[in-house]
Amino acid sequence: MAKLTLSIDSSTIARAKKLAAQKQTSVSELFSQFIESITGKKARTVEPGPLTRKLTGIVPAMTDKEYKNIITDELMKKYKL
Repeated sequence: MAKLTLSIDSSTIARAKKLAAQKQTSVSELFSQFIESITGKKARTVEPGPLTRKLTGIVPAMTDKEYKNIITDELMKKYKL
């Protein structure tokens, strides 16, 4: 990995460090994610939080066809068709 030196005012550096700490990452990683996001490259995936991991799999996944059938049935009931 290459090193980069930036000239930034001290208040911006302080805010960057605070944000990085809140996100439990480094300022370098924060900067990398920012550049990736504005250049259109796919951003790195973020690990799901503990609640998301805990709830994963509770609701069974359905196919597009199943979803469309449910929507169709409910609309037919609603409009009495």
